[in-house]
Amino acid sequence: MVVLPWDETPVLRNREEKELLTPLLNMMRSRGWINENSLVLSEMPLNGRRADLATLTKSGIASAYEMKMGSFHRVLEQAMYNRLSFDRSWIVVNHRPTPKNLEQARENGIGVIVLDDKMSILLWASRQPVSPVIRAKIRAIFRRGTRG
Repeated sequence: MVVLPWDETPVLRNREEKELLTPLLNMMRSRGWINENSLVLSEMPLNGRRADLATLTKSGIASAYEMKMGSFHRVLEQAMYNRLSFDRSWIVVNHRPTPKNLEQARENGIGVIVLDDKMSILLWASRQPVSPVIRAKIRAIFRRGTRG
C-alpha cells in the first residue's frame, strides 16, 4: 500500500477494476476532484475490507470509490460499508444502473459514476459526518502509505 502522486495510476488486483481506474482518474483530474495536493491510495485496508480507491484532499475530505463491471448489488453493499468511514462513497460502473438501483444508491447517499462513452455522474455522493476516531484512523492509513 503506497500513496501515489495524484497524476500516477495506482495498481489494482482485479482486472475489471483496472479497466475502470484510468478513465476514473482522468475524469477526477479533469474536473479538479484531485490535484497535486491530493493523496490517492489503491486497495485501502480498513476494518477488514479494502476500498478499491481512496482519496484525501488537502481540505481533509476522504472519499472511497468501489469499481465493478457488473453486480450492482455487490458494489452497492461495498459502498455502503465505505459510507461508515468516509465523507463520501462512490460506485463506479461501466453501464447505466436500473432506476431501482439508482434509487437504492440515492437512499444511502452513495454517488454513482458511469464510465461509458459519456463518463456521467448520475448521482452525487452526499457528504455525511464521520466520527473523529474514524477520521483519525483514515488519516493514519494515508500517512502510513506515504512512508511506503
